[in-house]
Amino acid sequence: MYSLSRSRYIYLLVFFTIFVCESYSKEILNPLDYGIDKAKNDVERYYILLQCHQDAVNYGKSISYKGINDIHIEIPSDAVSIPLSKTVDFCNVNLYVRNTTKEIALFALKSELNNLASVDGQDIDDANFTKYPELNRGTYLLVIEDGTPWVKNRKGYDYGASRRDIVVVVDGKGNNKPTASYNTIASKPIGKYCAVRKGEQKVKNLHFYRTSDSNEKTYLCNIQNQYNVRLENITITTPDNDVMFGDGIIGIRNCVRVTLNNIRIDGTYSQLNKFGYGVAMNNIHDLKVNRMVATAKWGVFGTNNMNKVNLKDCDINRFDIHCYGKNVSFERCTFGNLYNQFSSVYGTIKFSHCKFLDFIPILLEPSYNAYTGFDIVIKDCEWHVKEWHTYLIQAGNPFDGENQRPELRKKCWPNVSINKLKIWGSDNLNTIFIYKIPTSENMANIGYVNHISIKNIKRMDLYEDVPLIKLSNGLVEFENKPKMEIK
Repeated sequence: MYSLSRSRYIYLLVFFTIFVCESYSKEILNPLDYGIDKAKNDVERYYILLQCHQDAVNYGKSISYKGINDIHIEIPSDAVSIPLSKTVDFCNVNLYVRNTTKEIALFALKSELNNLASVDGQDIDDANFTKYPELNRGTYLLVIEDGTPWVKNRKGYDYGASRRDIVVVVDGKGNNKPTASYNTIASKPIGKYCAVRKGEQKVKNLHFYRTSDSNEKTYLCNIQNQYNVRLENITITTPDNDVMFGDGIIGIRNCVRVTLNNIRIDGTYSQLNKFGYGVAMNNIHDLKVNRMVATAKWGVFGTNNMNKVNLKDCDINRFDIHCYGKNVSFERCTFGNLYNQFSSVYGTIKFSHCKFLDFIPILLEPSYNAYTGFDIVIKDCEWHVKEWHTYLIQAGNPFDGENQRPELRKKCWPNVSINKLKIWGSDNLNTIFIYKIPTSENMANIGYVNHISIKNIKRMDLYEDVPLIKLSNGLVEFENKPKMEIK
C-alpha cells in the first residue's frame, strides 16, 4: 500500500495550513478559493458552495462570487440549506439548480428564538417591556403570536389563521406597536425573542435558474427572525411546468425592515387553479419593494400578518394579505389580470399613480369571514375596466355567520376616497359599483364605513358618458349612514 513519506506529509500539511489561514485571513471569501472551477460534477459544486458559506458565517466574513460566470449545481439527498453571511455579492453569476431529490430552500438566514415566560397584552399595546429582564437591556426582536386563533377555520379549507406581530425592542421600549390590540378578552399572547444583529444584511446580484428537468422545488431563500435585510438585483427564472405548485421562492418570516430592490420573477411553480408564490411572507413589519417585475399563473405575493408595506414602481399581477395586516401603500405600480386580496386589515390602503389593467383593485377574501374597518385612498390612478368586474371593491360575503372572535363579529367595509381616476371601458360600461356582494334577497348589515368621497372621474375611451356610480349591487343597511360625496 502506498504511504506518504514523513517529509511529503509535512509538506502537504503545511501547504493546507497556509491555504486555510490565507482564506480565513481574508475579509471576503470566494468559491474560487475552494476550487469550484475544478469541481468534477454539479453535486460537488453544491458541497463547495456549502463549505464556503459555512466558513464565511463561522468566521464573520463576506462572500463574493467575483470571477465566476456560471455555476451548475445539483441538490444531493443529504443537502441542507446554504447559510448566508452578512453580505453576499453574487456578482451577477448565473446559478443553475437541478433538484430531483427533495424540497429545499437553497439559501438560509435564520436566528433562533428564545421563549418568554409570559407577555402581557397591555404591555404589548403600550410597547413597554421594561419589566421583562430578557428585554430591558439591548436590542431585540419580539415575536408575538396570539394563542387564540384569529380565524378558527377558513371556509373551504382545513386550517384557520393565527395572528402575529413583531416589535423591535430597545432597552425595554418598543419602537413600533401591534396591528391590533392584544389587551382583549380573547387574546392570549405568546412571546419569543432574539437579539438583533447590527448593520444591514445584504444579498445581491444573482441570476437564479431552476432547471426544466427538476421535479422537486428549490426555493431561493428562507429568511427568519432578522432585522434590516436587503435583497437586490435578483432575477429568478422558472421554466413552465403544468404539474408542480405550492411555490414560495422568496420566503421571509418574522422580520423587521425588509427591502426588495430590482427583483424580477419569471414564472413560479403554480397553476391557474393551484397556488404558488414568488414571495411568501409571514409577520413582517416595514417592507419596501422597489421596481419589482413579476409574472406567474397564480398571484406573485402571498402574505399574512403584515404591517407597514410600501411598493413602488412595480409591475405585478397581485398583492395579497390573506389575513391580518395594516397600512399598505402602492406608488406608480401596474397591476394586471387579477385582483389585490385582503382580509382583516386595518389602517389605510393607498394607491397613488397606479394602473389597474383588467383588474379588481380590492377584493375582501370571504373565506376568512374577517371584515375589519380600514380606509381606501385612490389618487391619480388609471382603471381599465372589463365587463366582468365593473366594481372597485369585491366586498366579500356579508351574509356569512358571525365570527367567533369578538373583534371580528361585525362585518365592516372600508371608507373610500377617490380623487382623479381615469377610466377605460366598453360601450356597455354604464354602471360602476363601489362595493359588490353576492346576489341575495337578504339585507347586509355593515359597520365602520362612514364616508365615501369620489371626485374627478374621467372617461378616456371613445364613449363619452361617465358611468353611473352606485354604492352597492345589493341591499345594505349601515351602522353609520355614510356621508356621500360624488362629483
